[in-house]
Amino acid sequence: MKSNKKVYLLLAGLVGVLIATYFLFVYVFPSIAIKFVSEDREITMGNELYQQWVANQEINQEATLAMQDFANQLKLSKNYPIKVTVVNADDVNAFAMPGGHIVVNTGLLDKMVKPESLVALLGHEATHINKRHSLHNILESMSTGFLLSFLTRSGGGISQFVIGNANGLRELHYSRQLEAEADREGMMIMEKNKVDPRGMLALMRTLQEVDQDNGMPQISFLSTHPLTEDRIRDAETYLSLHPFEAPKELNWNLIYAWRGIKGATKKEE
Repeated sequence: MKSNKKVYLLLAGLVGVLIATYFLFVYVFPSIAIKFVSEDREITMGNELYQQWVANQEINQEATLAMQDFANQLKLSKNYPIKVTVVNADDVNAFAMPGGHIVVNTGLLDKMVKPESLVALLGHEATHINKRHSLHNILESMSTGFLLSFLTRSGGGISQFVIGNANGLRELHYSRQLEAEADREGMMIMEKNKVDPRGMLALMRTLQEVDQDNGMPQISFLSTHPLTEDRIRDAETYLSLHPFEAPKELNWNLIYAWRGIKGATKKEE
C-alpha cells in the first residue's frame, strides 16, 4: 500500500515538473531567448526566414519595386532595414517578419483608397519590427515545439528552429496590448513623416468593413477581439489628444509611388 502511494506521489511530482516546464517555455522562454538574439542576428535570421517563406509565393515584382520606393520615402526604423514585398494573393492581409521584412498582399492593397492608409499600415508593421514583437511572438508561438525539439535533440538552436517554421508566419496573432502599441506608435511614425495620422483610423474602418463582409475575423491586422471597436476608439482618443495639422498635400514622391503600386495591382476588368 505504501509502495503504491510512493508511486502515485512520484508520478504526481513528475507531472508537476512537466507542467512547470511547459509553462516555463511558453511564458518565460520567449522573454529570455530574445535577449540572446542581437539585432544583427535578428536581421540575418529574418533574411533567411524570408528567403524560405518567399520560395512558395507569387511576388508582384512591379508593385514590390513601387512599394519599396514608397517605404523609402518614410522614416520607419532606426535599427532595421525595412524591406517590403507585395504578394499576389486575394487574402486581405499583411504581416511583419523579424529584422525588417514586411509582406503585403494585393488583396489588402486593393481595398485601400488613399496613400495615408498605406503609411498607417507600414507604420503599424514597422512598429512590430522595431519593438521586436514579431520575434517575440514567433518564439512564443513555437516555444512548445522548440521544447520538444530540444528534448529530442532534433533541433539546431533558436534560429534554426524559427527558420524551419516559416510557414506559420501568417497565422501568428499579436496580443491586444501589442496591437495597441503598434497602432499608437504607427500614428506617431505618421506624424514624424508629416502624414495625417487619421489615415490609421481610415485603414481600421476599411478593414472592419471587409471583416464584417466575410462574416468572421480573418484579417491578422484585426486579429484581436472585440475586433476593431476598441482599437478604433483608442485611435480616436489618440487623435483627440494629439491634434495634428497635416500638410495640404503629401510628398509628391509618395504620391508617385502610390500610383505605381495601385497601377501594378489593378485587377483586369
